[in-house]
Amino acid sequence: STVGGTIIVSPPSVYVGDLTFTFTPYNQVGQPGNSASSIVRLYNSKNLPPMIDSVSAPDSVQIDSTHAILFYLYAAASDPNGLNDIKKVYFDTFKPNGQASTGNPFYMYDDGGASGNPADGDSVANDGVYTLIIQLPALEAPTPPALGTYVFKFYAEDRSGTISQPVTHDIKVYR
Repeated sequence: STVGGTIIVSPPSVYVGDLTFTFTPYNQVGQPGNSASSIVRLYNSKNLPPMIDSVSAPDSVQIDSTHAILFYLYAAASDPNGLNDIKKVYFDTFKPNGQASTGNPFYMYDDGGASGNPADGDSVANDGVYTLIIQLPALEAPTPPALGTYVFKFYAEDRSGTISQPVTHDIKVYR
């Protein structure tokens, strides 16, 4: 038979994401029937987009024949709905010939180094400053980087799926 009713759910006003409701009927002796699930997506109706406030990165990087080079990229992000509304910060990078780099997008960290990833160079968790350590191989490596100017486009995305305007930074890689 069919049963109808009303359920009132009051999630916190800042909650954004998927809520899954699962309903399981039981008969008079307590045996469960087939469950049915439904997903409800919640959006913040007063959502404002996140922003990349600033980027800190070298303007140029000198590489040599035998040594890999490490450098840090930082992106300070904010969101009018609060830092907790930022879901991720990332960048896409484009080679000197204009082609997208393999691996786009590259996700940055704001976890105080807790991920354990060697590329996670973040020092303070949840401060809105996202970090990633980049390693460029030496020129004699099996796959050396191309020389020239790389274009980096940084983005922030909030929990409603709204993406910031990009902030662009160029890095010249030279010998």
